[in-house]
Amino acid sequence: MASLLTDTLPWHDGEIQMRSLLRIPPIINPTVPSLSYGATYLLLNSPLLAIGAVDREGRPWSTLWGGEVGFAKPTSQSKIEIRTPVDSKHDPLADILLHNSSGESGQLVSALVVDLATRKRAKLFGRKITGSIQVDEENHIDSSRVGFAHLLVQIEASLGNCPKYINIRNITPALPTPRLISESPQLPSSALKLLDHADTLFISSRHGDVDMDTNIRGGPPGFVRVISNEPNGAVFAYPEYSGNRLYQTLGNLQTTPLAGFVFPNFETGDALYVTGQTEVLVGKEAAALLPRSNLAVKVAVTAARYVEQSLAFRGVAGAKSPYNPGVRYLATEKASPAAIGDEKSSVTAMLVKKELLTPTICRFRFQISDPSKIGTWTPGQYATLSFQEELDMGYSHMKDDDPSSINDDYVRTFTVSSYPVLNRSTEFEITARRHGNVTDYLFRTNERASLEVPLKGFGGEFYVHTPSEHDKIPFIAGGIGITPLLAQIPDLDVSHLRLFWTISIRDLGLVLDTFNRFPLLPRGTSLFITGPEPHDEKTTEQLATSVASGAQVERRRMEAKDLDLHRTAREPGPDPAPLVTSTPPLKHKFNTNNQNKTVEHNTTDPGTATPSTHRRRPDLSTFFATLSEISPDEARTREHAVPVPRDVSAAFYSLAEAFDLMRREGDHSVPTSGEGDNDLLTQMIQSLLSSAETPPREVEGVSEEFCDVLDRVPKASLKPSQSCPICGNAFLEDQYPLVVRLPCHSTHLFDLECVRPWLRLRGTCPLDRTDFAKQEREKAEARKKKPVEDDEEEWDGMYG
Repeated sequence: MASLLTDTLPWHDGEIQMRSLLRIPPIINPTVPSLSYGATYLLLNSPLLAIGAVDREGRPWSTLWGGEVGFAKPTSQSKIEIRTPVDSKHDPLADILLHNSSGESGQLVSALVVDLATRKRAKLFGRKITGSIQVDEENHIDSSRVGFAHLLVQIEASLGNCPKYINIRNITPALPTPRLISESPQLPSSALKLLDHADTLFISSRHGDVDMDTNIRGGPPGFVRVISNEPNGAVFAYPEYSGNRLYQTLGNLQTTPLAGFVFPNFETGDALYVTGQTEVLVGKEAAALLPRSNLAVKVAVTAARYVEQSLAFRGVAGAKSPYNPGVRYLATEKASPAAIGDEKSSVTAMLVKKELLTPTICRFRFQISDPSKIGTWTPGQYATLSFQEELDMGYSHMKDDDPSSINDDYVRTFTVSSYPVLNRSTEFEITARRHGNVTDYLFRTNERASLEVPLKGFGGEFYVHTPSEHDKIPFIAGGIGITPLLAQIPDLDVSHLRLFWTISIRDLGLVLDTFNRFPLLPRGTSLFITGPEPHDEKTTEQLATSVASGAQVERRRMEAKDLDLHRTAREPGPDPAPLVTSTPPLKHKFNTNNQNKTVEHNTTDPGTATPSTHRRRPDLSTFFATLSEISPDEARTREHAVPVPRDVSAAFYSLAEAFDLMRREGDHSVPTSGEGDNDLLTQMIQSLLSSAETPPREVEGVSEEFCDVLDRVPKASLKPSQSCPICGNAFLEDQYPLVVRLPCHSTHLFDLECVRPWLRLRGTCPLDRTDFAKQEREKAEARKKKPVEDDEEEWDGMYG
């Protein structure tokens, strides 16, 4: 951390030990031995303060205070004052720091100033001067449970930290109404449920009686895993992700293996307070407990309190941290592909052949170096390959152009799509879509390059069993999801197979390749082709060949009624409204004989499904994946490069299709924009299709940051009559509505899930077409012209 001060603090023994265990080169301790200017600024502008202190038994505890900006402030260059409502009865820090007003001054206190909305944080360490609880008589609060905290702390050190792994939340104040549910070290079911969904924790640790530290740990929901929950105390663990490599918390745990935690429920105000004994696991020990982890913390709970509505704030969830890796399950919970086989196994797989089936789907054939060591595979299994030696670029603290790579071990699993033929048991094939670092690397690698990567083994047990003589085998696939079936078709009686396959028109090459390899398959296949009408000769020919293959072909999305195996033919009646395009969609209808009742595979039985009363929000993963490739705020391989026009067009088509599905799902009236008789959603679809046919040179939508900081509308202020102008759903139909107000007009309220993709692509208000993207670009240009010395945000001290 940059500082004008020349004084530096030494590392203590635990921090030195952690750096030695992990072979980290020495650096200067960036901690400032005072209240830094950056920490002061953040303290004045942040709504939350996580606090740690030690009880009379030497156990650290943590809590989370605040709710609105201004509750904590500096009173001098080295002192801070905190005034805020608190749970005075069950909050452990109220017991330790406030109830004994004449108690010990000089008591260790640590804190983390954090603004979850901007992902900014700063650590503080100091000693208590005085603390007390005051009664709030004006609001007639139950003083036996809620009080007004007054705490004065002498600050001795501070340090700014990076924004990694912080999940955005917008904080609003709320009065605590605490109710103790449990104070047993064996956690109640409600506490276990909180842990199962928690994506944020706060931890306090100490180095003897000399130093103390409070910090945040974030990740995907469920990143904390419960190992056991016995009467003598629960045991949980969580992975330590790649960070700034200071290891101040873990260093404390080396010298004093005790820690206090608070797990907040931002939606309800519930809190789980925990203190326990810790164990830092490194290398193989960490991987044995949490596969794919190099560093983990294991906690044995010695005391705990689960309190409903203990916190003086609520938080509305925003964007998850782009640095979050996936959940790492316990080895006892879920078999990890990365844990298959010996890590030092010498078995490798060499790329020997590539077959490009579509622009984004390719079949790769690999040759196994020593089949006797690895064994053969069975149909339905996956292969686990490690690309770490090829792609791992070493340590990087921050990498905004590719945040997921920070914790990526580059171990991947791919379904084996080839049948294990005896005379070719040394080879296997995978069929994969280009998406992510590893598949992109495979697509770019020439088969003559003799690429050889470690093969960690085969796993999985997905196998389609042939039923009795008269039963059908239903299989539902979406796009590349056909791969688990490909290796199993030679073992199946295809006459019993009923394949329901939905696929984009861009991927018809995969369909034709599959039908060529298995000529009998089309007879039992219902093919649902989505996407715009083809404008090139190759795709037009592929569509015609698919129609002539003998499969039942539909130019639309799959629907629940399509999966009814009772019907012997298509039921009469009008087709669902097709996506409006400049070229009328083709309709090809074929009859199939579906005679026998069966249970759908991995889906809800359509016969028992309850019809939706409101518009369903479609899956937008394809749209955002496309957008990430073309958005100007994403990294490019070449400076000043522009997206390929067809990719820009694909983004507009993808969002138009998603909105069209939403339009056809609803059967009730929706708002209009006041222009003509068409509803707003239809106008938005037509606008997207127009841009898809004549795509702009670049996407000119707003940034993700613009969406993150949109004004959130509290649920309490919403009325039953208010609904989203795009989907038409009443806001209060959602238990946890995420409603935003656009800055153009106070009445322009939208569901964030509906308006976000439009804003990211178009950058305008759907109702009045206010151009937010243009405003954002103009502000960015103005900031560039502004002298650096006038920029109040230009302080390096917050990022160490």
